Amino acid sequence: MVKVFLVDDEIVIREGIRNSFPWEESGYTLVGEAPDGEIALPMIRDANPDILITDIRMPFMDGMQLCREVKRQMPWIGVVILSGYDDFTYARQAISLGVKEYLLKPVTAQELKEVLDRISARLTEERRAREDMALMRRRLHSGSQFVKEKLLSSLFTDEPMEDGDADAMIEQMRTLGINLAKCYAVIDMAFSSADGSLSVPRAALYALAESSGGIVQVCAAKHGARALVLGDSEDDTEDRAYSFASSALNELERSGCTGILLAIGEIVSRFADIRLSMRSARHTRHLMAARPGAGMRIMGVREAADTPDALKDLDLRPLHERLQYAAADELDQVFGEYV
Repeated sequence: MVKVFLVDDEIVIREGIRNSFPWEESGYTLVGEAPDGEIALPMIRDANPDILITDIRMPFMDGMQLCREVKRQMPWIGVVILSGYDDFTYARQAISLGVKEYLLKPVTAQELKEVLDRISARLTEERRAREDMALMRRRLHSGSQFVKEKLLSSLFTDEPMEDGDADAMIEQMRTLGINLAKCYAVIDMAFSSADGSLSVPRAALYALAESSGGIVQVCAAKHGARALVLGDSEDDTEDRAYSFASSALNELERSGCTGILLAIGEIVSRFADIRLSMRSARHTRHLMAARPGAGMRIMGVREAADTPDALKDLDLRPLHERLQYAAADELDQVFGEYV
């Protein structure tokens, strides 16, 4: 099912689209709706839709501002603009932001289906193209990819980073086309698959990182993968980290993964402190693994700080040791004995 999110300040329009369109029959599901962009933006991050339908003229945050934020934080989402006849100037501005479809009110079910089908087909093509391009780049530049994987893996260790080490890594990253940023955050991602192979879900994560325009770098890890998120400020980095984690969860679910845990580490402003973010992300992932019944699959350090003190004091090393060697069908037993 292709997920759709609707934003319009007119409740009559929202109800009309919600109730008159044959969502499931057409292969779509309406995952949420909001009356303005300010309310919609955090809901969109959580729902992670494939397509956003938004009105242009709305109070608080209008459709233009919402389009800019969505394209900045979640560029893989397709956007459809709802417009009145006198809004064509705004529609042209939206098109300049990369919006390729717009509908004139009032909207019929047939018109909506045609637009959704077009943008859905385009998104499928773009997703396949990203995956093919990522695969081609990995094949053509396997040496460069190997160096990048090795560099990122060496970055995600427990050893303190000396100034000389940091300078050398920064130079290597520049050589590989990875720019420095004002802030960084690490996402520690654990997942498993029925056949024990993680190559397919990792390929999906690589493709997702490729589509980020360089703001996210991904490397493999024994338990799944890790991501380095680059941002212009603490708030910007946090937004990007949660947006990527939400999209990563969606991709991993599509790949049939189980045991998905995505932990976002502390946001740091110095390159040399990236390992601090990695350690806090790993600690948060351990907290999530120790309480699988809590149902959280994305957690940041703020949520981790709200966990009960008894959970913070748990010695998770025995659990971590057992999870490293447990088969997929043994996970429930391992958790049951430990929790």
